[in-house]
Amino acid sequence: MALIDMKLTKKQAKKTNEPIAESTQSYPYGLNIRLEKEGLDKLNLDLSDFKIGEKVTVLAIAEISEISQREFGSSSKTLSLQIQKMGIKKGSTKKDSLDWDTSKRDAEKKLHEDGVI
Repeated sequence: MALIDMKLTKKQAKKTNEPIAESTQSYPYGLNIRLEKEGLDKLNLDLSDFKIGEKVTVLAIAEISEISQREFGSSSKTLSLQIQKMGIKKGSTKKDSLDWDTSKRDAEKKLHEDGVI
């Protein structure tokens, strides 16, 4: 699976009315994942292991919880995902290590080897 850069263009960033934190204003509000104490504990993550700006790999399984489309004035499309299972690992995954053609068994083996699951 190819990773797509979700950064907003200058034009998109100017016209957005969404609340955007200063550090994330280059990306849409809905792409931010915020983990509170309960989530950090479940994932066995210690905040002292991370630095702001550091890259991490996120692997998640989500269920589609809402699909919405409107055509009044300006069109609007929304796809809501409820993350059900997630793993976070420091650093990036090896390039081309997994893609949509990787079998489930091979993918799970690779993810176990990398310590993601």
